[in-house]
Amino acid sequence: MATAVTVVVLTLISVSSRTMSTSARGPQPGYSDVNSRCQPLGHGGPCSVSGPPRGVALPNLYGHLTVLQAEAEVKVILNNMTTSVRGYMSSEFVRPFLCTLYLPPCLDSTHDEDAVSRMRGLVLLPCRPLCEMAKEEVKRMGNGLPSDGSRDRAGSWPSNIRCHMFPTERCFTLQGPGEVKLVQKSLIASGVSARLHDVLPKSVAPLESELGDEEPFDVQVVSLGTNHVPPRRYDLTDLGDPAYFQGWADVQGTGAANDYCRVIGKGRRRFLSCALAGTAGHDHQYVSKLGFEPGQAGTWFMRDVDNDGRDDYCRCLGLATRSRVVCMKAGEKGFYGSTVQGGNEDTFELPGSDGCSHKRLNPHFGI
Repeated sequence: MATAVTVVVLTLISVSSRTMSTSARGPQPGYSDVNSRCQPLGHGGPCSVSGPPRGVALPNLYGHLTVLQAEAEVKVILNNMTTSVRGYMSSEFVRPFLCTLYLPPCLDSTHDEDAVSRMRGLVLLPCRPLCEMAKEEVKRMGNGLPSDGSRDRAGSWPSNIRCHMFPTERCFTLQGPGEVKLVQKSLIASGVSARLHDVLPKSVAPLESELGDEEPFDVQVVSLGTNHVPPRRYDLTDLGDPAYFQGWADVQGTGAANDYCRVIGKGRRRFLSCALAGTAGHDHQYVSKLGFEPGQAGTWFMRDVDNDGRDDYCRCLGLATRSRVVCMKAGEKGFYGSTVQGGNEDTFELPGSDGCSHKRLNPHFGI
């Protein structure tokens, strides 16, 4: 999936009896610990780094209070993966993943000042993609290794490590050999296409030019200005075509996903319509152009990827390796490409999304 920043999240539960269970706290996009303190990570251990010692936040998710305790746990887990720790000591993903999980870096002056302020008091985890790459590396390195029968097959991934439980934002991803960096937002539109026209039309076209006159579809242009979070609507009679996107989003920019968006109609009369929170009636108030391209099945999602406060509609277009994720920007009056908003339906592409064809994406996270 195309992301401006590829994020890696690892969910690892130690097999040692000293390890604190995560069933109560669970891997989260950062957990709060008022007792967390920054401690120096020295040299000589499995998680040591070249250059000056860096700070690590302890206690960690599993309750280890010192660097020695956490590094000892890392060794235990490596031993449960393979009969030879040496291979993993030079691994590209496994060791950085484990060390970031058990010895999470402190947020300090090397990170963005605003980010540090917003995440103060949080101990951050590794990102999901890093966990997935580490798991794949274990599978490759473990081929042919013997098992002593007392633990999981050597080279296999422990059954209690679940990568899907790790976050994709406010986490650490791999930046280079043994180095990690903070990921604040996992999907960011960059290099906006020149096709973007962020200008409202001089006049609003007749409604029939948008929806035609064959069926009783009406569009009502409403004021989206508000100083409170409007409530969701549950009085809708047309919930949309279940074969396409259906879900709650925030196209008004209120900070709450209370607008219900779904695909209405068929073929050249198919369009995306959002029932705006806080409104009444059954007119279509916020729409795409008529005959818009919904994208490949299972690849559509709605999320604010251009950081303007409104959730855009994104989907995979194209075939095989020439496919990519293209987003339809949410504007002030409607989606770009509609007559009430103007602009182009294919407003911008997500960098790094090439080859999205046949992938299944989360309808809200886009990953």
